[in-house]
Amino acid sequence: MATTTVTYGLLAGGKHTVWVPASAIYTETTNGADPVIQTELGNEPELKTIQFDAAADKFAQFSITMPKSWDESSGITYQPYWTNVAASPDTGNVIWSMQAVSFADGDSLNATFGTAVATTAKASSGTQYNLMVSAESGAVTPAGSPAAGEITMFRIFRDADNAADTCTDAVQLLGIKLFFTTDLGGDA
Repeated sequence: MATTTVTYGLLAGGKHTVWVPASAIYTETTNGADPVIQTELGNEPELKTIQFDAAADKFAQFSITMPKSWDESSGITYQPYWTNVAASPDTGNVIWSMQAVSFADGDSLNATFGTAVATTAKASSGTQYNLMVSAESGAVTPAGSPAAGEITMFRIFRDADNAADTCTDAVQLLGIKLFFTTDLGGDA
């Protein structure tokens, strides 16, 4: 019997993603979105979501430590996955925005988020519990002095105060796909 040897190379530099589920996102104390909701659908999938209403901007946060291979000069982009849970959903547009701030060892955690970057408006399908995937955003640049290996805190919100957000229903966020570029072959 012949033996096959498989060689594994290093992680290639380039664009990579990380999934942040709603269950890893927490709502802010002031002007926070609704806490994580668990909903069992009729065919048994259960969703963990965070609800954002249409009346005003409501906020939620999560954090990750960026890998050592992160090319911090390229920024971070994101793509929200969401659904409309109204019985007769509105087909208006939904806009999401995100801000970030990075911290190195010894930095004060009492810092201000960077500039918010919005997604392109995405129309709700008009069907309850349809998966909606917004377009990938432009680059979010964290405030502070972002560098590989640092903790980065993100603030996500439905941009209800934006005139182009026209959906009158509350919508629920299932999670965020983050995109980042690496310039090294590994994190060792």
